[in-house]
Amino acid sequence: ELPYYLNPDGVNQGHSFSVKYDTQDRLEAGLTSLLWSYRAPERTVDNRPLWEAEAGYSIRGSDSGLMASVGVNVLSGIQLRARYRQVSLASDQSSFSVELTSGLNLQNGISASSRGIDDLQTQGGITVQAFFDHNQNGQRDEGEASYASSDLLILDYEPLSEEQIEISDNRIAAQLIPGTYRLEIDPAGLPLDWYPLTDAYAVEVIAGGYTVVSIPLVQSYTLAGVVTDAEGKPLAGARVEAVQANDSTEAFSITNAAGVYYLERLSQGSYTIQVNGELTDTVALHEQSEPYMEMNLQMPVWSAENAAPESVESSSPAGAERLNLDL
Repeated sequence: ELPYYLNPDGVNQGHSFSVKYDTQDRLEAGLTSLLWSYRAPERTVDNRPLWEAEAGYSIRGSDSGLMASVGVNVLSGIQLRARYRQVSLASDQSSFSVELTSGLNLQNGISASSRGIDDLQTQGGITVQAFFDHNQNGQRDEGEASYASSDLLILDYEPLSEEQIEISDNRIAAQLIPGTYRLEIDPAGLPLDWYPLTDAYAVEVIAGGYTVVSIPLVQSYTLAGVVTDAEGKPLAGARVEAVQANDSTEAFSITNAAGVYYLERLSQGSYTIQVNGELTDTVALHEQSEPYMEMNLQMPVWSAENAAPESVESSSPAGAERLNLDL
């Protein structure tokens, strides 16, 4: 078999094409098939696709015909499959079959009270896939790599340990009892300068399958610098804000005694930078921007018509209210 997987993560899910050759006897004609396959992203307890489908065209000697099959993993390790063939390795007659196959070791038998059967009927799980969402569209596009870490997930306020999870193909899987869980992202497990668009998810786990959770990670940007007054002196206790076009404040910082501010966890977009409500600068953050940028700010010089005497700052109720808010 010569497969080609369209999913960048490989064989576990998604579309694929393959050329397959089957034979029982080297002296007889074999069966050559050109196939399309699809494996669902939803997973069973043992991390198999919840369902899969296959369709294609087969050739055996002078005979040829269509083939198609659909399989559903009704329980972990047990699959119900319907198959139709116009030609097969053993016959040139059309056939239709319904098969129940098992990946379990049943040689010693199982009973209704077996723990294995109880687990198959009562367990579920989650499969978490985080990825670098470079264009911030919330979807994983071609070329956007996935990311996994053993200390990335917090479930119902408790970190998931390495013993509770399995990482494969940059996906994190964990078996859970069916129910509704609070899934959070642990900042300690995130790559540097990246953060999730959503910090917490409500996840429902159903018996016999895996609930897939897709987590986009977006680039985080930091602006930092020193705020000075009109005379160039560091301005302490000033409120620095990054405001987007819709007038929403993305982040704010209060300068320290040296006038230093930090605006962290900014996403891509255009911002106006305001100091104590006054526009001082603008900045546009995009995919090619540096994650950390230095931007020193200076309060604008007040013109004569809107200047206020120094005594007003301490005696004006409006000025006092603003000063208390800034502190």
